[in-house]
Amino acid sequence: MKKDNMDFMEFKTKFNKLLDENAKVNRLNKLARKFYKVMGYEVREGYDFSASKDTRALMCYRMAEIAYEEFVGYIPEDLELELEDE
Repeated sequence: MKKDNMDFMEFKTKFNKLLDENAKVNRLNKLARKFYKVMGYEVREGYDFSASKDTRALMCYRMAEIAYEEFVGYIPEDLELELEDE
């Protein structure tokens, strides 16, 4: 019985982490949308800038990651790896 409880707790932890990650991506996309609009472009609501093939949209997502890190103090894992390469 205790093993089932641990499995549930592990699931709950992973699920909450996934929700947090989705919330972060949503915030980054919201900020990227604002940057994109400043550049004179618009996209539909719910557009995922991180998965875009458009280099301008990807640049806006990258700027959103940098702004997020600057103001929140957290570097997303993939951005941290890119900064180490520079």
